Amino acid sequence: MSWEKTIRERRSIRKFNSDPVTEEQIAALFREAEGLCPYDGRARWRYLYAGTEEARRRLADYLLEKVLDSKMARLVPGKLIEVYRKRFMEAQANVVVIAEKDNDPSKHDENYGTVCRILQNAQLLGWKRKLGMIWVTESYIQNETFFARIGLQANERFVGVLQIGHFDKTPKGKSRTPAERFWTDGGERPNRSGEIRPDTRELVLELLNHAVWAPNHGLREPWRFHYRSGDAVRGLQTGTAEARELLIVTNKQESDELKRNENLAATFCLVQNFKLLGEERGLTGKVVYPEWMRDREACQRLGIPDKERAAAVVEIVRGPESKQTSRASAEASPRWSLL
Repeated sequence: MSWEKTIRERRSIRKFNSDPVTEEQIAALFREAEGLCPYDGRARWRYLYAGTEEARRRLADYLLEKVLDSKMARLVPGKLIEVYRKRFMEAQANVVVIAEKDNDPSKHDENYGTVCRILQNAQLLGWKRKLGMIWVTESYIQNETFFARIGLQANERFVGVLQIGHFDKTPKGKSRTPAERFWTDGGERPNRSGEIRPDTRELVLELLNHAVWAPNHGLREPWRFHYRSGDAVRGLQTGTAEARELLIVTNKQESDELKRNENLAATFCLVQNFKLLGEERGLTGKVVYPEWMRDREACQRLGIPDKERAAAVVEIVRGPESKQTSRASAEASPRWSLL
């Protein structure tokens, strides 16, 4: 199955059946997911796995603990609490995902972006294996009680809980807004010396129209695309000297931290979709987080509106990207532990 078909057919699954899923299956899936997302140096994230009935029950208790201890519990019927508990117990596999923070803004963004892209790979690979998933980040689980239960450290951030299982019914897809609606094009596209192929812009836009089938909370579609090339990008330090075309992917500014993180996660999923699709078509998109993407003046010169925040920059280059991903076994890795 091609990436295009998988990306467009994948759905978020909220209702799972009781068919078993093993830890070995999920560990193998995550190893493959990481292999599709090259990164430099050591992995700066970790996973907590809950697959046994006891571990799933414990996770459900952790997720609901703050609600049950609050004034809200008196307002929520007991039957509704049990519905939520059953929902969390129903998925045969659950992966709690945690990423490291970093004082360096570029590394901080890269850590979060990379693990979000790995989770998108996992969702797509799972779909090919008839495994459905839902990425849980609801506000009622974002609290210090839950974070303490999962052992979240001061230098870490909670990414989400990925619930995984087999399913009987595929939900209907919801339409996506064409990428053209969120697209701006700036800079020249010179053809001398073969620097820039004239068809690249059209291919990038075509791929984005498939990439927008990324999971995004409430279908907010928070992404914006700014394609810049030629003189517009000359002199910008991005990491690859031969890059003459850039796709700058931005988010709408959001004051609410939870929404901001959800929007970023959705955008990184879209970026990974774009990378996978590009590789099938001979186009390499290297994801970078240059310092200038947080420089307001530099972004203004590139025509990025003040109401938007750059999430990532994709260098459009030809040829394969170097693979620097660790292929260590997830079962033996200290990054993979049991809840």
